[in-house]
Amino acid sequence: WRYRNGSTQIEKTVAMPHLRNATQIQYRLTSPAHAPVELELRPYIQIRAHEASVTAGSSDYAVEVLGSGCRITLDQYPALLFCAGPGSGAFTRDERAVDNVLYRVERGRGYDYIGKLASPGYLRVTLTQGDSVTVLVSVDGSVEPPEAGDIIHAELRRRRELLHAADPAFRQGPGAQLVLAADQFIIAPHTRTSDRADARTVIAGY
Repeated sequence: WRYRNGSTQIEKTVAMPHLRNATQIQYRLTSPAHAPVELELRPYIQIRAHEASVTAGSSDYAVEVLGSGCRITLDQYPALLFCAGPGSGAFTRDERAVDNVLYRVERGRGYDYIGKLASPGYLRVTLTQGDSVTVLVSVDGSVEPPEAGDIIHAELRRRRELLHAADPAFRQGPGAQLVLAADQFIIAPHTRTSDRADARTVIAGY
């Protein structure tokens, strides 16, 4: 994504590493010869079981401030880490809530579709021209902050290797898109990894 406000241009890149429960968001100031820009990033979350109603979400979670981010825990759910790369930002505890949020997918399926979101605070980062700042969202230690900076490059390398291993007819164009799309359905089954650490299966929706 590319954003522009007057002479200020910011590029945002999002990556989700394969088989790891994490997301990396990278911000880069692309304006030439531009003064540093400060961003305030506020996450809004709702913690609930996968198929639970949006009305069942809980905001009664515990927040541990980590300096450059926070760790959120609630009962039996995996811990959620939200942070910037080491030394890249500062987190401020400032809880807020938004009521009457419309969930379009749930509405389309005929489910309850009005819920709420809560925010534990905000992360403030400074962008300087030509440099990038990485924000990591990770569940249950899937990716730790020192690894975050390499997620995008590692995922691009993995995709190039995947296409290189495919039939030559599927290495570019629509064929390559199909290979990468099919790759998204390969998962590690949490019920069988005790038998084989490299066990894989296919998940599909109907």
